[in-house]
Amino acid sequence: MTTLSLLAGLALGPVVGLVATLAMDVAMARLPEGATAPKVAAGVLTDTPVDDAPERLATWVHYVAGGGSGLLFVGLVAAVEAALGVGVAVAVVV
Repeated sequence: MTTLSLLAGLALGPVVGLVATLAMDVAMARLPEGATAPKVAAGVLTDTPVDDAPERLATWVHYVAGGGSGLLFVGLVAAVEAALGVGVAVAVVV
């Protein structure tokens, strides 16, 4: 298993989060809900009904949240490693 430094993980985390978001876009396109979640987020941010939410803002919010999720995952794994003194494999499971 390859061990990455925290800095490399923080750089790679958002990229992996975006790739995961793109993969989920393909899966969600098959469901009736489709793009509901990004439109709800855009509606909340603009205080407008979901059907009137700006499409461009919904797209931006969706991908920023995906990248942020990857960054958050790397940060949480690093925190668990530091707090428990365990390796990456154990930290991911915890």
